[in-house]
Amino acid sequence: MALEELHVTIAMDEEDDFVHDEQNIYPISSLMGDIGGAAGLFLGLNVVGILEKTGNVLQFLLIFVKRKDAVFLDVPTFVPQI
Repeated sequence: MALEELHVTIAMDEEDDFVHDEQNIYPISSLMGDIGGAAGLFLGLNVVGILEKTGNVLQFLLIFVKRKDAVFLDVPTFVPQI
């Protein structure tokens, strides 16, 4: 039995007409807009949360003020005479 050598050569054809061209697919203005939109959404949700908490505190204070033993804080209402 004789050992035979097997050689395989794989080559690709070279492209002579390849043109390298760079284009802005994602412009800097879009990047700034996306960052600003995400920050605005994040900060907007934080402001809503803060307003929600402030509303809860105000509700608690109104309930506390309207108790019967806090009569000195009642404001008289003005009813016009017709």
